[in-house]
Parts: sequence; structure tokens; C-alpha cells
Amino acid sequence: MTAAESIAKFECHNKHIDIQLCINGVEQIGWKPREKCKVENGGYNAEKDVQLYNEAPDMYFQLTDGQFAILFPEDVHAPMIGEGEIKKLVIKVRIIIVGRGLCPALQGGDTRKKSIIIGL
Repeated sequence: MTAAESIAKFECHNKHIDIQLCINGVEQIGWKPREKCKVENGGYNAEKDVQLYNEAPDMYFQLTDGQFAILFPEDVHAPMIGEGEIKKLVIKVRIIIVGRGLCPALQGGDTRKKSIIIGL
């Protein structure tokens, strides 16, 4: 996938953490902190837990065989950039908030005032 194709789907999630494992190939991922993304590309899709942005990544990083990235709700990302075949595994880890407030990515706040339970 080209960088332009991936950036068209520049995404983040509210209710899940992505663990993206590159099994085989060379993958680049575009990244930008959510707090710096201002131009939404449509509204939040609750069914798919995805928010798209019309933004450009601040940086790119590369994954290759056996390397992984953990992407939190604060991480807007454009994955699958590369030439040739890329095989990867994406694990979606659901976030359950216990205690006061929402995830800091959704509502600024003191992360010390709650617990996060992570389950597959």
C-alpha cells in the first residue's frame, strides 16, 4: 500500500489498543499524537471503533519480521505502508475503564484517578 492510500485511512480507536505484529515483510507506519489531530474525516464509527482524520503523520517508523507496535487511543496511525507482500497480525485489546473518568485520549484528565483493565 502506498503512503497516500494509508494516510487516507489515518485512524485511531477509542475502545481498543492495537498490537500490530509484522510477521513477514517491511512495513512503515505513519504516526501522530491524537491531541494534534484537528481535522476529522467523518464522525466516529462506534460499530467499528474507528475515528479517521484528514491529517499528515508527524513521523514514520518501520517494522520488520517479528517486530511489533502497541498503539493506544492517543496514537493516530496509518499502517501497511510498503512494497511487496506484508503479512501481519493485529490484536485488538479492549479497554474497560474502572473508576472515575474516561480514557485521557477522550477526555483530558488525571490518569492516576482510575484503573484500566485490559482484556482480549
